[in-house]
Amino acid sequence: YGVLNVVELQADTPAAHNKLFNDNISHGSQLTGEEYRHIPNTYYSYQSGVGKTLLNFRKKHRRVGIVGLGAGTIAAYGNEDDQFRFYEINPAVLEIANSYFTYLRDSKADITIVEGDARLSLAQDLANGYVFDILIIDAFSGDAIPTHLLTAEAWQLYWKLLNENGVLAIHLSNKYIDLIPVVQFHNDRQGNTRLVQIDNEDDPSWDINAASWLLQTSNRPFLAGIKEAVLPPITDKQPMLWTDEKAAILGLLY
Repeated sequence: YGVLNVVELQADTPAAHNKLFNDNISHGSQLTGEEYRHIPNTYYSYQSGVGKTLLNFRKKHRRVGIVGLGAGTIAAYGNEDDQFRFYEINPAVLEIANSYFTYLRDSKADITIVEGDARLSLAQDLANGYVFDILIIDAFSGDAIPTHLLTAEAWQLYWKLLNENGVLAIHLSNKYIDLIPVVQFHNDRQGNTRLVQIDNEDDPSWDINAASWLLQTSNRPFLAGIKEAVLPPITDKQPMLWTDEKAAILGLLY
């Protein structure tokens, strides 16, 4: 899975933080000051697509599935009686998230970690009757794209796991490949959902990274609540179908 490093940065400043790297790709960080450590940053800030989703999807006893653990930052959005279920393939990431970061243990939500390939684990959870209000797919920022999480078969699984007013949030920040056309194809095929994009800018003073998120949902009241933040999906490419048998990337390179 590559080399994992945790680095202490900006020590002795209000923005002092520990940052998790997989090779040279950031996978989350945490401000270390007692008054700041609960604030989500990097790709998961309050201004990000996932931040807007979790702040505006107001419901008691929210059930949230998250593919990709990183530093555990998304757990900062957990409220009492929420259930946050993380899926993580690399056991070293789980050890680091518990040893060098406090998001998981500080969260007010009931936190569960499922180790193993997320798609296999989600399929098992579907068989066991799990249903989510929000499903977050956050596995595409590195150099290797797990294509099996973006195929038509994967999309069918996601929407069997989501309730009728659920939100599917996909983190698409990537240096090499424009993945929007793949998600756009799935949304167009589904027909009853809307696909919107939320981008946010860098703020190095708090280690907030620019990020692009796509949200797919049929929940009109939720979309109305975030309408000032959303854009139509931004791409110059045509929608493209990926399946478990074929997932071409040549037409998607930046």
